[in-house]
Amino acid sequence: MTERKEINVLNENVARIEQEQPIGISVLGPGAADWEFWLTSAGFKLANQEDADVILWVDPEAKDFPAIAKDPRCIVVGNSKTNALCQQKKITYVKDVNDGEGIQRQLEEFGRKTRETLENPTLAKSRSLTVPPALSPQRPEKKHGIRLQRGLIKRHLPPDAPLEDPKGELREEFREESGPLSRRKDIIAALPSLGEDERRLKQYIQEKSEGEYRVLEVAESYADLIRAAEKGFFEVILVHRELPGLERNLVENLKLLREKAPGTRIILIERQSDDFSAMYKGHLDVIDLEWQVIPELPGHLVSLLKGQYERQPENHVVFKWEDERKPVTSLPSVRTSVLSPALIAYHSAGGGVGKSTGATQMGFVFAEMGYKTLIIELDTEKPSLLRAVGAAEDCPGLAAWNHSDFISERTAIEAIRRTSRQVHGLYVLPVGPISPKKVVLPFHLEGLNGGEEENVDPCQQAAVFYSAALKEFQIVIVDTNNSCVDPPVFMALKMAKRVFYVMEATKVFLDSAEAHIEQAYDLGIQLSNYRIILNKCTANDLLSLRTITQTLEIPVSLQVPLDVEGYRLAAHQGKPYKPKTKKGISPWGEFCQNVLQDLEVPITTSQAKKPSLRNWLLGWKKKS
Repeated sequence: MTERKEINVLNENVARIEQEQPIGISVLGPGAADWEFWLTSAGFKLANQEDADVILWVDPEAKDFPAIAKDPRCIVVGNSKTNALCQQKKITYVKDVNDGEGIQRQLEEFGRKTRETLENPTLAKSRSLTVPPALSPQRPEKKHGIRLQRGLIKRHLPPDAPLEDPKGELREEFREESGPLSRRKDIIAALPSLGEDERRLKQYIQEKSEGEYRVLEVAESYADLIRAAEKGFFEVILVHRELPGLERNLVENLKLLREKAPGTRIILIERQSDDFSAMYKGHLDVIDLEWQVIPELPGHLVSLLKGQYERQPENHVVFKWEDERKPVTSLPSVRTSVLSPALIAYHSAGGGVGKSTGATQMGFVFAEMGYKTLIIELDTEKPSLLRAVGAAEDCPGLAAWNHSDFISERTAIEAIRRTSRQVHGLYVLPVGPISPKKVVLPFHLEGLNGGEEENVDPCQQAAVFYSAALKEFQIVIVDTNNSCVDPPVFMALKMAKRVFYVMEATKVFLDSAEAHIEQAYDLGIQLSNYRIILNKCTANDLLSLRTITQTLEIPVSLQVPLDVEGYRLAAHQGKPYKPKTKKGISPWGEFCQNVLQDLEVPITTSQAKKPSLRNWLLGWKKKS
């Protein structure tokens, strides 16, 4: 009889888990406010202390530990000192505060165990009667980490390190968090086709929000929306109920969208409420979705984004929907309006000189200026792009391409969208996911079927590839490898409006640069497009600027001061370079402005609101 009772309880537990009943969490401690939003975005339910499955203590004080030790539902998150104290008192704690998926997984497992313990003490004693793996629902694979709240969770200092430096100034690690990239919010706009008004709507949102919001992706069908959501983290997704392909199965489609975009604010727009609206809302209560009525765009859209729901719409501005819609099954058209696209190549004759760093820093600046920018990585020996920008490690990249992707520009554009990722408004196309195995670029693959694919021209493939990228993006930066006879590298150097050759001011690098210039001339590459970037410059450089320019007969565009620690920290954090000194200025901002003027690319900049440093600092002190 007892065994049957235990089996019945087991079945009830399985049924509850299969229904995806969210884990109820009560958050306590000084840092509780930082975690509440992330927990709801990750699919958990906030509950009061009595009803919670889990009590999450954030940065608890010493006086809190006796109460924590008595309640088996408690789990602690804090610094290394807190973790050591938890180990001593045998209290469960979060192991890695920088691993969003790991935290979500640990809280889910801990919550289920506490449910079993509280609802059925017999099961807690006999672990053989817990839910067997064969009956457990498979958690959907998450391709991207969940972005935790900035502040408490992202810590790069030891626990005892002070917030301020010896001079009383805010430490550099904390000043970086208030940079422009962290303040701007990128949007996916999934709306019925607006035709020519699409560009006006983008400009309207950016100007009216004073640069706080920017439409980075436009999706004209539900399939486009899912592909865009998989590229990276976006703060907001605006999706219209009449989006082609969405309402065919609206509830399940929106649930899938939430799964693809955890932590993103999703706003569903409809022109007017009808009999189905209430039914849909009832089914979608569990997925954290905002439901708004906007008869005509823009209406109160900008106020809605800012959370000011009571403001009146601007009636003098109206964007009209196109009457004729595109079929759902059709391939999405190129949506980026590129007036003067530019292909820029970074090259060097050896590794470790700063070629990839330069390409990444330039990409950060262009993305911050508002240009839709793509960085393409071709270096298979030491790939570093994903780490340098803080992108997900499982980005498919060029390793996922095959011969069919090079058939036309249209297929290449589809492949770029499928295999690239977006981070902080910057798009990246690496050689492949982070792996100890060396990647073979698709340009080097031999025919698979013994047919026409054996006679493919890799240079022609590369030309199609770059042409497609220039139709989808305003600026394309190619981080090449060291061999200029490699087909994708050769075509990048040949098609680029500007080639930046990176070197150091030493005789060895000068000899290598001379050899490369001679080889490039023999290959028919236009040397007038070359410019020199001198990296790691000091006052004691062995070669003068005049010697280098006279020897190579190529102008020097940029001299980058030596700052090994600064660039190493930027690469570790996946962020733009910041000089160590408070008054230091990064050389890349002005340099990129000059490059745009040199290439005659229209310059468009956007200013975001800068939060008060004093208020931000006070917030950090309170958390500490």
